[in-house]
Amino acid sequence: MAIEVQQLSREFLYAGQKLDDPGAHLTEEQVKTYYATFYPDLLTAAIDPAEVRNGRRIFQFRKATGSKG
Repeated sequence: MAIEVQQLSREFLYAGQKLDDPGAHLTEEQVKTYYATFYPDLLTAAIDPAEVRNGRRIFQFRKATGSKG
């Protein structure tokens, strides 16, 4: 029996929107920084651990919650 290795594509989600992967060479943190130019709230967002669904690794950016004091 041969072992088959498959590369999983990545998908990023933020605020109910699907964000395209800007490049497989970027880390998840670099992708977050890239999209922070369009979504400034991402600067303080957390990255949930990847979930594998339908052959894709899905990362969820979670907006930081808190209050200004």
